[in-house]
Amino acid sequence: MGCQCVIDQGLARVTFEGDHDFDDEVRALKSGCDGTSVLLDISGSKFVWTAAEVCQLAELFRGGEPQRRCAVVAVGALQYGLARMFVAYTGFQQVSTEVFSELAEAEAWLSQGQAATA
Repeated sequence: MGCQCVIDQGLARVTFEGDHDFDDEVRALKSGCDGTSVLLDISGSKFVWTAAEVCQLAELFRGGEPQRRCAVVAVGALQYGLARMFVAYTGFQQVSTEVFSELAEAEAWLSQGQAATA
């Protein structure tokens, strides 16, 4: 499947699945970074980020709307650890980011943020 971004009602759902390359991820995430919130699902991805790539993906959030949220769905220790690094880097961009192992948990956390800003 690769990478895709679907934007609906202020939420960008960005999904990375299977085999793809980093440029595909950048394009998909760029198209969703203007939304109020981002749901980044890397749980089905076979691609492993480097530390420099994590930083580059977080930089895509620079200059966006304040009080945005980003939920990352990750499975396994390696994905989780890299997602935690992404949390730290997006914090520099004033984006509230959390990592979840279940899609439903991520969606619930994002909906709490939308209700607080509505």
